[in-house]
Amino acid sequence: MRVLGIDPGTSRWGFVFLENGKVVEEESVPTGEIKDRPERVLELAGLAEVIVAPSGYGTVLKRVEDLTENDFFEILLKRRDEKKLVGLEAVLRMLKETSLDAYVIPGVKLLPTVTEEKKRGKIDMGTPDKLCAAVAGIVDQARRLKLRYDQTSFVLAEIGFGFDAFIAVDKGWIIDGIGGTIASSTWRGEDGEILYLRGKVPKEDLRKNNIGKKKVREGALKDIKGLAAGFNPREILLSGSKADDVFPFLKKNLKNVVRLNTCQSSNAAYGAAIIADGLAGGKFKEVVDLICIEEAGGSNLDYVNI
Repeated sequence: MRVLGIDPGTSRWGFVFLENGKVVEEESVPTGEIKDRPERVLELAGLAEVIVAPSGYGTVLKRVEDLTENDFFEILLKRRDEKKLVGLEAVLRMLKETSLDAYVIPGVKLLPTVTEEKKRGKIDMGTPDKLCAAVAGIVDQARRLKLRYDQTSFVLAEIGFGFDAFIAVDKGWIIDGIGGTIASSTWRGEDGEILYLRGKVPKEDLRKNNIGKKKVREGALKDIKGLAAGFNPREILLSGSKADDVFPFLKKNLKNVVRLNTCQSSNAAYGAAIIADGLAGGKFKEVVDLICIEEAGGSNLDYVNI
């Protein structure tokens, strides 16, 4: 069975196809091209039997054709007074009108493996694409260290063009995360999504524009140490389009730092393809069962006051 995982990156979208658990094709497309011609996503999606679609901030596991307007709100977290159609929304609305077997998936906050206490006061603990990068990390670490999936343990540092995220994985469970504007390496270290929904800041101000490399490096180190203090991770896995900017610094200041390189286009797209394969009952079904995305529930706005 041929499956597809999609990573809607800030600067580039990644597409990874798997057959029988192996990468058979991948593609990287500048985000600007997707905005200009979102039909390109449908063309690629049409080549797969099961697709994990771009999922924004995430919602419960659901087929794209079944999305409601409330689901679109959860995924986009776009204020009701903003009518502009963004690239991600355009792609999802086009996918919704097809018969493709495409799914949206949750972010870290909606997982049952994250305690309610950790969810309080937060919206973004790691968006679905960051969750997918963590899934890629589970499979990669298990392969490299000859572990069962439920023996994997790491902190993932996903250093991106627009946003960073840090995700804790223990015994194959995603147990905690620091995402988006909450991350010390981006923005102000407070939940910008809450401020945006309150009308305090525009959406475009949430990206880590003009933040110096020194702040990114030191913020990443702080958040990795914070997450690692709660358990005993085997490794620190480093991923993302800007990972090379912080790798030497983290390697110098931490033990067992490993650069995650699962494919050429995107670790997150590879992780999304793993989930697609698992949902289809393929080689990676065990991984999908372990991370409990089918048991995810609730709302991104639970435990916060807007």
